[in-house]
Amino acid sequence: MGPSVIPSPLADVFAAYRITRLITEDAIFDRPRNAVADLPFLGSVTSCRWCAGVWVGFGVMLARRRFPRAWAPVAEALALSAGAALLARLED
Repeated sequence: MGPSVIPSPLADVFAAYRITRLITEDAIFDRPRNAVADLPFLGSVTSCRWCAGVWVGFGVMLARRRFPRAWAPVAEALALSAGAALLARLED
């Protein structure tokens, strides 16, 4: 595999943003989010982007430190997805 296109810290920031967005807002996670909506901790984490962001940030940091080679392409793909989504908002 070639060198990364996106610097690791930047990839991780955008990956964390994308995962947080998936958990708290995106339709693809509607079913799991609705399933835990009434549970005190999980309900608040899946409905609050600030709450989810803290836990996602810890997960991203852990993934980068424990599994850097496996995490790097995942983070890069998520970062590119986040960047594309953010740029698409400018079209509206």
